[in-house]
Amino acid sequence: MDFESILATTIIIIAILIFTVVFIIVALSFIRWFRVPAYKPTLTIKVEDYACPKCGSKELELIGRKTLRCKKCGTTFIIHFHRGC
Repeated sequence: MDFESILATTIIIIAILIFTVVFIIVALSFIRWFRVPAYKPTLTIKVEDYACPKCGSKELELIGRKTLRCKKCGTTFIIHFHRGC
């Protein structure tokens, strides 16, 4: 092999390596961009902080994200959060 073919082969190998690195970076960027964000609830409901609006009982069960049911009278109600001023 002469010098020119070695030089051409080296340039091609370097170009393939650069292309591979750039391709991997772009592929990882797309994967991060399409990834579904994890849901992190900002407010947690403490059932013991609430009472039934109908009978006043504290015996409640959480049946949804913001829905409570009274174990005594069966009333189902939704908690409305108000952000502080």
